[in-house]
Amino acid sequence: MTERGSRVQLLSTALRALAVKERSRAELHTRLARLTEDEGLLAEVLEELESRGLLSDARAAATFTRERVAKGFGP
Repeated sequence: MTERGSRVQLLSTALRALAVKERSRAELHTRLARLTEDEGLLAEVLEELESRGLLSDARAAATFTRERVAKGFGP
């Protein structure tokens, strides 16, 4: 396996993306899928991030909602 699609590279890329903003599992999956074709490895990395509390769809949705309301969207 090349360094580009390695577990370390996927985790590093994921952590950098999550440091910028909360992301949903689907959003992060799309981003990381550009680096590997190994769906098993990709699922494993996403599971690890979730189990460590670093990736949360609920948190991503709440952040998205707060940001949209702050910009004047919504009720």
